[in-house]
This record gives sequence, C-alpha cells and structure tokens, in this order.
Amino acid sequence: LFCKVNNACFRLSAPRQHSRVLPLASSNSVVESNSNTGKRSMKFFKLSELTGPQLYSLVTRPRINTSRIFDLVKSIINEVRFRGDDAVKGYSTKYYDVEPDKLVEDVADLPVPELDPAIKEAFDVAYNNICAFHAAQKS
Repeated sequence: LFCKVNNACFRLSAPRQHSRVLPLASSNSVVESNSNTGKRSMKFFKLSELTGPQLYSLVTRPRINTSRIFDLVKSIINEVRFRGDDAVKGYSTKYYDVEPDKLVEDVADLPVPELDPAIKEAFDVAYNNICAFHAAQKS
C-alpha cells in the first residue's frame, strides 16, 4: 500500500502486521548512521503518531542552490555549441570515464533487430493500453 503526501512517497505496511510507515523518498532526516558499524539505517514512523510539523519535516525536501547547477549546465551547453563533438567527447571522458570513438552510429551499419513474436505482441498490447489510457484521460 502506497501513500503520497506532498510529492513524497511512503510505503505503508499492512495494518495487521505493523502500523508503520516507511518513507521511500524524503529528506535526510529519515536516515540515521550507526557510529559503531558505519552502516546507515532507515527510521520508521507511525503515521498516526506524527504531528503535522513532524510529518511536514519528513516530506519537505532540502533546498538546493539551483543557480550553481544552471551555470554549470549553461557552460556545458555553450561549450558543446562552440566545440561540437570534441566537447561531447571531453565531457564523456570527464563525467563517465569513457572515450567514445564515434558519437553517431550510421543506422545502415546496425544489424536488423529480431524480436520474439511474443515480446512484440506484449509491446503492442502495452502500447494499445497506454493509448487507451491517455484517450480516456482526455475525455
């Protein structure tokens, strides 16, 4: 059973077993370190025992300075704009530790993919289900 509060997801355990809440995504306040072992563990909270401010502190994400991130991304985009593939290769090495030979593969050089008919049918069913779902959302 899942619960979504202020864009944070919680997995709720079954009421008969434990009435606990396990936060899956929220602030660092739900993770604690054991100084003896160095291991990190997840804290558990009973949703029914949390006050409003306690719940808010668990689901509030920490603020980050996005201007620094935007400045870095902008500089990368500008460098790629001016240096092209050489810049992309440089960033591939810097961030992913790979040195690509080519950045673009010619489609004609690729082998023709062979897909098991059952897998193709599963993709077709999934595609049709997604289309039907979106059509229902629009109406």
